[in-house]
Amino acid sequence: KTGKFYEMFHMDADVGVQVLNFRYMKGKEAHAGFPEAAYGTMCARLVAAGYKVARCEQTETPDMLAVRKKAMRSKAGGGKTKVKLPMVVNREVCSVVSRGTRTMCYLDGNSAYMEKQVANGGSNNCGLLVSIKEIVLENNNENNNEDNDNDDDTEEQPAAEYGVCIIDPTRATVTLGQFADTILRTRLHTLLTTHAPAEVLLETTTSTNNTNNKSNSNVARLLKATCPNA
Repeated sequence: KTGKFYEMFHMDADVGVQVLNFRYMKGKEAHAGFPEAAYGTMCARLVAAGYKVARCEQTETPDMLAVRKKAMRSKAGGGKTKVKLPMVVNREVCSVVSRGTRTMCYLDGNSAYMEKQVANGGSNNCGLLVSIKEIVLENNNENNNEDNDNDDDTEEQPAAEYGVCIIDPTRATVTLGQFADTILRTRLHTLLTTHAPAEVLLETTTSTNNTNNKSNSNVARLLKATCPNA
C-alpha cells in the first residue's frame, strides 16, 4: 500500500504485467500498481490464476513516524550518538489470500470481475480449504472365521485412518472429522467428491519412512483424480 495505491515490486511486478496486463512504472526498480478501489478485482484475478496474494498495509501515519523518530533520537542521547532513523512508515502483511482462504471483505466491493464470472456460470473463487492427515495401517488379510464361517459376511479390514479438517471461509465454519477407510479409499473419495475443495493441505515430511511416503502418494493420487484443480 502506497497512499491510495497498491504497488507490486520486482518479480511480483512481472506477475502483474503478465496476468493483470499492467504496465511497468518509471523507476530503477521494476514495479507496477493499481488504485485501492480495484483491489477486489485484481485479487480475484490473481487467485483465479493460481497465485496467493499477500496484502501489505501501512500500519502507521506520517505523524506516528515522526513520533517514533523523535523517540529514537531521545533514546540515542538527544543526537549525541548517531542512529539510523527510518525514512518510511511501517508496513505489515495483513492478509494472505488463496483459493481456499478467500473471503468477501470491504475491499472487494462489487467486483465486476467476480460478477462476470458468476454470471457466466463460473465460481467467485471462494472455496473450501481441506486439511488431510493419513495414517496407513497394517492390513490384516487373514479371514477370521472363528465366529463366522461365511466369507461373504466377513468385513474388510481398514487400511488407513484419516483426520480431516474442512474450513469454509465464506461461512466461517470449521468441521473436524476422523474415520477409517478401506484399501479402495471409498470414504475419502466420497468426501472429496461431495465437498470439492478449492485448496487441500497435506503434511510434508523429509522423513525417509516408507509408510509416510506411501501415505502422501495415496492421497495425492486420489486428489489428482477427484480434485484436479485443487
